Amino acid sequence: MNMSDMKGKKVLFAKPRYSLGFLHKLGVGILLVLAVSFLFQPQAYRKDWENVPSLYFSFLQEGDYVLDYTLSAAPAEGASIWVISETAVDSDNHAGIEFARRELTPDALRGSLSLCLEQGVHGVQVLQNAGEGVVFSEFKIQSVQLLCTDHYLMSALCLAAALCIALLGMYVPSDKYKMPFLAVGFGLLASLPLANDFLIETVPDTGFHLARLESVYQGLRAGEFPVRIGSVQMSGYGSLSAVMYPQLFLYPVALLRFFRVSLLMCYKLLLAGINVGSALLAYYAVKNICKSEKTGIIAGFLYAFSVYRLIDVYQRGALGESLAMVFLPLIMWGIYEILWGNRKRWPLLALGVSAVLQSHVLSVEMCVFFLVAAVVCRCLQKERRQLGVRIFAGIKAAVLTILLNASFLIPFLFFCGEDLQCFHMPNELPESLLYFNQMFFSFPHADGSSQSLGTLSGEMPLTVGGVMLLGIILFAAMISKDRMSGTAEAKANEPGTAEAKSAGAGRHEEKAGVYCLVFGLAALFLTSWVFPWEALSKIPMFDAIARSLQFAWRFLGPASLFLCVVTAVGLKLFEEREQGRRWIYSCAALLVFLSASYFFEMSARESRQTADKMAINGYNITDSLYMYYDGESFKAHHMDPAYQIPQMRSAGQTAVYSGLRRQGAGLRVEVTPGTALEDVLIFPVYYYPGYRVTVNGEDVECYSYNTQLACDMPLEYAEVEVRYAGPAAFLAGDMVSLCTLITCVMYIPFSRRKK
Repeated sequence: MNMSDMKGKKVLFAKPRYSLGFLHKLGVGILLVLAVSFLFQPQAYRKDWENVPSLYFSFLQEGDYVLDYTLSAAPAEGASIWVISETAVDSDNHAGIEFARRELTPDALRGSLSLCLEQGVHGVQVLQNAGEGVVFSEFKIQSVQLLCTDHYLMSALCLAAALCIALLGMYVPSDKYKMPFLAVGFGLLASLPLANDFLIETVPDTGFHLARLESVYQGLRAGEFPVRIGSVQMSGYGSLSAVMYPQLFLYPVALLRFFRVSLLMCYKLLLAGINVGSALLAYYAVKNICKSEKTGIIAGFLYAFSVYRLIDVYQRGALGESLAMVFLPLIMWGIYEILWGNRKRWPLLALGVSAVLQSHVLSVEMCVFFLVAAVVCRCLQKERRQLGVRIFAGIKAAVLTILLNASFLIPFLFFCGEDLQCFHMPNELPESLLYFNQMFFSFPHADGSSQSLGTLSGEMPLTVGGVMLLGIILFAAMISKDRMSGTAEAKANEPGTAEAKSAGAGRHEEKAGVYCLVFGLAALFLTSWVFPWEALSKIPMFDAIARSLQFAWRFLGPASLFLCVVTAVGLKLFEEREQGRRWIYSCAALLVFLSASYFFEMSARESRQTADKMAINGYNITDSLYMYYDGESFKAHHMDPAYQIPQMRSAGQTAVYSGLRRQGAGLRVEVTPGTALEDVLIFPVYYYPGYRVTVNGEDVECYSYNTQLACDMPLEYAEVEVRYAGPAAFLAGDMVSLCTLITCVMYIPFSRRKK
């Protein structure tokens, strides 16, 4: 076939345009070795307990187990050993399920017992009645086979990464992807504390988010979508955290649970994605704002290793705030495009605010503060042309944000109108302020808790890092030097020259740096001990804001982003103004690595860690923030309420139950009413508006009975089903968000053709 015959025909296998370089080959080789190594890891893991004093196990996941024991003396006649959970409820609504039993003979000092669990069980204990003074001199319980596909997933990820590097190396010029790949590398380096088989566990926040993640999986498993009640939490009674705490980004990793990926691995992959996403979005945002790829990649590096961001990810276990920090650069980029850049890029702001809203509601409140400040700054500028159309572009972004997030906003705002305990939290902002020296600690420990003013002893690390302080000084020095020497103005007066273009780009970077410096210092001022939060809290509007934000040091998140931009611009200006002194980059990188490495080492030494995949799978930690208000005795940090056995009850206590089966946030049960007249059927589910109860397939009225879901007792035997559907407005919100998303996806190729 000659060249003329090939015209107009699609070539399926084109010849590679480039050859793989050394770094490509090295990366592909390492990834292939890792893929093979992961592939041959054992599929099943074992969990052993030996000579457990209390013979009590907080959680055993589904699987087979073997119990080997030795008694201290001969058992009595008719003695036995059995395994039971007093907190589990069987299908007949009886608390205390016996899973296995073995009769003992007087001459049998040793023996074994097989145990098969079809689902995870909390509160398992081994009991025996061998006689007075007879105890277990030796005891061992061992899992037979607990399936786990973590190694298959890691092998597949390594193979996919190797293939991606190889194809890009052969077909794409290196200049087109080296900076994004470098940003991905920064994110992966920031994920080094995850390169192990354990999880850094901060109590109770990490356990709380793990329970949220498992609740999403269990809800999807029961056919619920979207999942609006956390069925794993609140002892199975259901938590409203799924509505009040956004969880969109939990769904992708929760789906991995269907493939037997452990909860530990799902959570670690989510944290790694947060690190990579933070570096990438910071790179793209700053690159487009400052019109400089070099400034963008420096900012991506600084943001990936930003001390406060690492504290959020590894020390505080603040998953929502960590996710929000991924998309803060996108909001900054969107604000810039609407107010100063290409206003037709207003969807960037809608996308950024939507992503932050679906990550952490409180971060949206902080973003609104800086958004209003940016609009005020733009209105005060002398150049006001196109200001009206730019404001209109912002309004379009706001409308699109509302439509995209109607599925979350409508349920959230609905329950904001309810009398929940989270709206009665004490105002903690005046006591959660920081000292100026504390804000710039370079080598923070990975331990402690938030302390009141008056001491730093035992306080957890709350800092943007010392590198940011040096960046502020460097940027201020460069700006002052330019203003004093007048070089920027002189070069700008020579139109058409390369110096004029460079000066124009430099002035653009300087302006972006100045804005970020002002906003960054403002954010630090809001966290400082000199800011009058206590006085402002006497104003009702400010008091409502203060109560919802909870901690003033949350403003360290946006402060970190702004100061990363300031430092990146300062480093770039120094390298240009001081005749190419690139050693400044090495010095900055060294300081950042020292700071991050010290924090990583402290995390490995000081933080609580767990490698117990079974225990992690059984986390059901929650709080009472989203329960109905129960009086002034409520405390804001009331985590992990007392365990309640999830049993069916009735006011008359005479009904008989059978076929009880939990299904995510709902359940099915067969009820035979007792002798009590006008009895009330009470479900082991906390009441929230939106529950639907059907008796023999027909809807009946349900209501709250001492905070639990209840309905009138049926007059005769009936099949009862409970599920959470939500009010009709919730479904309308789902449809609005879905239609908006589909419209946006369909419009993308049309807009590209139009362009």
